[in-house]
Amino acid sequence: MSQGEAYLVRFVDDFVGSFQNGHEAEEFLRQLRERLSDSNLYLAEEKTRILQFGRFAAVDRAGAGMRPETFEFFGLQACLRGWIAAASSL
Repeated sequence: MSQGEAYLVRFVDDFVGSFQNGHEAEEFLRQLRERLSDSNLYLAEEKTRILQFGRFAAVDRAGAGMRPETFEFFGLQACLRGWIAAASSL
């Protein structure tokens, strides 16, 4: 059960899960991998990742001298707020 906000955006076989809390993104990805493997389906690992983005990521990463991470979805570079669970194809 999600304690924060959560969204799922899907286009054909690509999707992005967005979570307010990082631990919920990790749990979503764990459960998704488990459920897909039951049907012999797997995520494209080279396109699957968890990253922090948005205003908090900018502050956190700026302290380490880095820029916030971004990702592309449907040909657009995402600059949103929250945690990304996966941007992947099956």
